[in-house]
Amino acid sequence: MFKKAKIDLNTYLIADLHLGHKGIIKFSRTEFETLDQHHAAIVERWNSVVCPNDKILILGDLAFTIPELEILHDLKGSKILVMGNHDLNSASRYLKYVDDIGGAVNCTIGDKRLIFTHIPIHPNCMRWDLNIHGHLHGGQILDHTQVDKPRDLRYYCVSWEILNGYPVKLGTVLERIDNENHHPGGINPQEH
Repeated sequence: MFKKAKIDLNTYLIADLHLGHKGIIKFSRTEFETLDQHHAAIVERWNSVVCPNDKILILGDLAFTIPELEILHDLKGSKILVMGNHDLNSASRYLKYVDDIGGAVNCTIGDKRLIFTHIPIHPNCMRWDLNIHGHLHGGQILDHTQVDKPRDLRYYCVSWEILNGYPVKLGTVLERIDNENHHPGGINPQEH
């Protein structure tokens, strides 16, 4: 469990690839007519930003079927999988395609305590400064303590839909959050 997951500002992040999931192109990725088109876009977008020596943290919901795991061999970088609710195969099966696997990753960057998960940590259980997660696809966690309910800045979603399929570096995510702290409502999470 996470023997190699040393996270730094240059670690890439993405969640919810949903390889082999026919329903995803009907509901949230309607620009694709076929799974082959969807898979080709994943490979093209991933490899346009990730280099062979880069590390990438996949925050769950990697693949719905075993054959589609083969696509991971076409994706550059060292891949670390945080298991998602649709990652139902054994760790040994996934370890044929990824370099490390587990349920969550904790780290400290500067003075920020971070946790990387697939499903966001419940706000009442949040003991970290920032939870970077997937699972919500196009959604964000809202701050229900505020009247206008802006995005809760303790959470950041890196689902495929939010990132338009392009993995993003942790350093970029932290810059976006810092900018949003200084300019509430003025940052688009899809800018990369």
